[in-house]
Amino acid sequence: MTYFIVTVDTEEAFEWGKDFRTNYIREEVSYIKELLKFQEVCDKYRIKPTYLVDYPILANKVSFAILKQLKKMNCELGTHLHTWCNPPFKEKISTKSTFAENLPPKLVEEKIKILTKKFKQTLHLTPRTFKSGRYSINKEMIDILIKQCYKVDTSVIPFTNHVSSGGSNKIFTEYSPYYIKKELLEIPIAVGFNFNNFDFCNKKSLLINFLKRINVIKLIRLSPEYSSVKDMKKICDIYIKKKVPVLHFQLHSSDFKIGATPYVKNKKELVKFYNMTEQIFDYVMNKKHCKSVGVSEVD
Repeated sequence: MTYFIVTVDTEEAFEWGKDFRTNYIREEVSYIKELLKFQEVCDKYRIKPTYLVDYPILANKVSFAILKQLKKMNCELGTHLHTWCNPPFKEKISTKSTFAENLPPKLVEEKIKILTKKFKQTLHLTPRTFKSGRYSINKEMIDILIKQCYKVDTSVIPFTNHVSSGGSNKIFTEYSPYYIKKELLEIPIAVGFNFNNFDFCNKKSLLINFLKRINVIKLIRLSPEYSSVKDMKKICDIYIKKKVPVLHFQLHSSDFKIGATPYVKNKKELVKFYNMTEQIFDYVMNKKHCKSVGVSEVD
């Protein structure tokens, strides 16, 4: 049995890579009402999504009202850390500081504690699943998450680094779920190559670099933000053939707000985005017979 998990980074709408502010106005968070429509799509395919919620969404009355509706539906709610808009604000906001790994561990711990407390106070739930914004995670954060009683982290994106944006040059090559420590399970986003031998495709050589440049070797992410339906089906097939126990499909709540991300710039592209999503949902649930669960339910 292969698990299929869907995570949605549920966050304020902002201009990616530029618009790093400590506060966001109502219009930038109230759009998450669109998630109610997305939830209907999930229900249609018997899918239990996990909405990973950041501080501005929890702190705003309008968006919080939407969360209360989602809480009653077939979904899981967890937390998502955007350092730049999560108190306390002790750092100088810059592109580099938006990666949690670049901040002092004590400050990151304060931010995660406040986020977790806000989640508990507003939703009357204990969050079990966490994701760090900008896929930024390190050893110190793992210890913090364990202290805060999280069971699963979803911050890792395999075969990718964020050096050009100010993040770490570390590349995670493990794509199957694994226990970082016995108390915390890591479930990476489903990312891999269009050939079964990921180790070969990930080698640094002139040949591999050339094959990547001419698109013979492709890195595929299980997300309609980055990959075609054909490629997403391909990575699902490869994962299942490799007996990877979890397919982790990921997107952002702001994908459902026209113009908020580079992936959905108009109504036509929003329709296409939904169509791609439904094609994958149908493929994994009805043709590959995967089982959909909330992230913290993966065993």
